[in-house]
Amino acid sequence: MAVQKRAEVFKCSVCGNTVEVVDVGGGTLVCCDKEMELLQPKGKAEEGKEKHVPVVRVKGCCVNVSVGTVPHPMETGHYIANIQLLKDGLVIAEKSLKSNEEPKATFCLCGGSCDEACSCEQEESCCGSCCSCADGECQCGEIAGKISARIYCNLHDLWESAK
Repeated sequence: MAVQKRAEVFKCSVCGNTVEVVDVGGGTLVCCDKEMELLQPKGKAEEGKEKHVPVVRVKGCCVNVSVGTVPHPMETGHYIANIQLLKDGLVIAEKSLKSNEEPKATFCLCGGSCDEACSCEQEESCCGSCCSCADGECQCGEIAGKISARIYCNLHDLWESAK
């Protein structure tokens, strides 16, 4: 299948190499002498007993993403490789994970750092201490309505959910 847009994810059915499109140049991705498969994100309808659908919670400008309603296992053979925040289908933030890390991430919608200094967790609006929103140009609420989260599980592929 030909590459059509940024942020598409392809996987090799032979060796398992997985790639995300950064720039569309046309053509077809090939690995191990075979055309790579386009992964379609799965969601709540496909979840079944697997708990992979990202849970997205927005507080102020902070977006907390966890994987599943119960914690996803993080073991050497089965883990979440990354968590991505998307706006209008394009990746705006990403956290790569190792098998010994907790499957969750916190992102700041306005480019700051939602850490201990940030009080967005306790407030419903942007606190301004974690970013430049204190200058009065906060658009976090507008951005928050257009986001989704996507995760990649090394065994169960791509999963996505909207806020």
